[in-house]
This record gives sequence, C-alpha cells and structure tokens, in this order.
Amino acid sequence: MLKQPKARGAMSFLVTGVKVGIAIELAFFGGSYLLWRQMNSSQDFRRRMYKKYPSVLNAYYWVGERTGYQTREMDYKTWGISDQ
Repeated sequence: MLKQPKARGAMSFLVTGVKVGIAIELAFFGGSYLLWRQMNSSQDFRRRMYKKYPSVLNAYYWVGERTGYQTREMDYKTWGISDQ
C-alpha cells in the first residue's frame, strides 16, 4: 500500500511561521549588534553616521548618555562641532 503524503495542517504552517520569525529576529539582532560594535569602536564611523544617518547616531548617543558615557561631547569636540 502506498502512503499518502501528509496534508499540511494549520499547526505545521504556524511552526514554520514561528521559525521564520525567529530567524528574521536573530538577523536583525545580529545586524544591530554589528552596527553598535562598529559605532562603539570607531570615531570615524560615527562621523560617517553623523553625516548620513543622524537619527541612528542620536539613538546611540542617547543610550550612551543614559549609561553615563560622554561620547557625544567628545566626538563634537574632536570634530569641531558646537553642541546643538
């Protein structure tokens, strides 16, 4: 007797959706970590972010200021920018 292929049920569809969602979430988390690491270690990269994506850099500075770091002030002083 030949076996019939299993019909994909709602549960199988849900499990696949959850796996895809987790994979996407991990990809975003990894990308965010790599961006943070680059901004945290390179003042030149922060300067490029200042010119191209100031809102992302402001979020980085905001988190740093909440944890006691003065990165914004040091960067602006180095770049010759007055505090806004």
